[in-house]
Amino acid sequence: MRLVLDTNVWLDWLVFNDPGVAAIRRAAASQTVTLWLSTECEAELARVLGYTLSGRTLSATAQAALLAQCRQITHPVSADT
Repeated sequence: MRLVLDTNVWLDWLVFNDPGVAAIRRAAASQTVTLWLSTECEAELARVLGYTLSGRTLSATAQAALLAQCRQITHPVSADT
């Protein structure tokens, strides 16, 4: 199964460690699903990671690490895919 997650789900996964995305994390880890990331979603995620989130601001290093983590577990998708 292929999944494309929106920015809010990525925030729940990467920043907030929300238990609501635990099933998706397990499925990705077991390769039951394939995660895809559009360039538009990646750009939005990069922008939003720079916001103050739940009263805290992530350092540039933390933002880059979270984006790298996201890229590592996803496949890029474009309008041509």
